Amino acid sequence: MTEHCGQTQSPADHLRRRAEKQDALTSDHTQSLRELKSQLDFKKTHVSRSHRLRGNHKMAPVQLPVPVSSLPEFRPSPPSQDKNPPFWSELIPSFSSPGPSFPERFSGNPSKLKEFQFQCLLFFSFHASNFRFDKDRIAFVISFLSGEALGWAETKFPPNIRESSTFKNFTQEFEKTFSQVTKFSVSGNLLKTKQGNRSVAEFTSEFQGRAATCKVALSDLPSIRSLPGRNKNIICGRE
Repeated sequence: MTEHCGQTQSPADHLRRRAEKQDALTSDHTQSLRELKSQLDFKKTHVSRSHRLRGNHKMAPVQLPVPVSSLPEFRPSPPSQDKNPPFWSELIPSFSSPGPSFPERFSGNPSKLKEFQFQCLLFFSFHASNFRFDKDRIAFVISFLSGEALGWAETKFPPNIRESSTFKNFTQEFEKTFSQVTKFSVSGNLLKTKQGNRSVAEFTSEFQGRAATCKVALSDLPSIRSLPGRNKNIICGRE
């Protein structure tokens, strides 16, 4: 009986053991919570550091060398007032449709005449199907004239004349008119030559050399013909 009682647990022992097990479980849970909290704190620190690093590497705002208020105001070009623009306005070259650009405007300068004609012919050859009629070619050339050249075209080739004119005839008149300006241009440039401190012989030598380079007969220049006889003879090398 005593031995049997020795092997039997009392209610107090049973409660004590249950309390010990609960304490052990509570301790385990507490340790687990501490580990989770430690991991969470570590992640928070890592995220915070990442945000700071990203903030430090943001691109700085672009600093203009001049204040914006001093920059010129952008104003778009006004729309064309021409309700019927010429068809070649649609032939502007692009990356998808490469080709020669429009010719530069010609104002009557004889030194630019051949270059202007070449640019026009190059544009015609690239867009041959669009310039099958002479009147279209004439209108195209006139649209790129300015100053003295435009005044000549408006007088010599008004719209009613263009309809019946050939491009060959227009080109001949165009060349005849503006290639002759060369004499007057050379005359003006030659007469700008100053003697300065040089002798008459030195001045005359340079004057004649420039005229020879231009391949113009000095006696044919209107400005030279108007000079007194002796001065004209000296410049032309007759004395």
